[in-house]
Amino acid sequence: MADNKIVRRASGKKKKRPKIRFNIWLMIVMFAITFAGCFVLYMIAANIDDDFFREDFKTVVHESTPDDSIEAATDSEEATEPPVQEIIQNPVPVSAAIDISYLENCCLVTDSILLGMDDTGFSDILGNSELGAATVGKKKVDSNYGNVTVGEALKLKKPMNTYIMLGSDIGVSTTEEMLSAYLNLVSGLKASVPEMKIYIMQLPPAYADAERNALINDFNTRLLTLANSVGVYCIDTNTEFKDNEGNLRAEYINADTGEYTDKFYDDITGYILTHTA
Repeated sequence: MADNKIVRRASGKKKKRPKIRFNIWLMIVMFAITFAGCFVLYMIAANIDDDFFREDFKTVVHESTPDDSIEAATDSEEATEPPVQEIIQNPVPVSAAIDISYLENCCLVTDSILLGMDDTGFSDILGNSELGAATVGKKKVDSNYGNVTVGEALKLKKPMNTYIMLGSDIGVSTTEEMLSAYLNLVSGLKASVPEMKIYIMQLPPAYADAERNALINDFNTRLLTLANSVGVYCIDTNTEFKDNEGNLRAEYINADTGEYTDKFYDDITGYILTHTA
């Protein structure tokens, strides 16, 4: 008996597969859950290990207290404070007498006026009888550094204190020439050796010479102005040595030779030692 076969004809149509739909909200929820889980694990690890952040980011964390901040700010302010400028009072007022050993750290620049000071404590004197106020920048003097100008020698010596008395050429050189050379010397030294104290010494009065004393008084007044303008010291080595007529006191001059006496040099030394800044 023949089998009954059921013959089904295949349709020409393709079977449709089920579509997968993309759900954006599902993705957002999954991302949020994943991020939350990682964040929780990250924070747990950070709380367990104190050095976690240091190791992770390779940075140094500086812990400071409010007091540290205040001290740091104070130190910074102190470091930027400008140096205290010394107040200069001229003429230099009288001060307590200091020991003569002070002169060992001083250099005296002079012409024929104070060359006799070598026996009074000054071990270092720059000058000669040919030197004058107007020629101090040109004339050379003997020194430990050879035959050089006063300015060159002082820039090499760098003494702690320098005393300058120049003016034997008064009445020969003009006051303007003398003051110009003086200014060049002092301002150059102040710029090159700022730590050095510079004392300009006013000229002592002349003996029984009213005309010369008038020139000396004018020059001394302008020396004081120069010292104030440059910012150096000026000592009045004039008034103390005058008599009632404004001349050099007789005890300071040898009437026979016209040279200064030892008392003059001793009293000049004593004046310096009682008029220091």
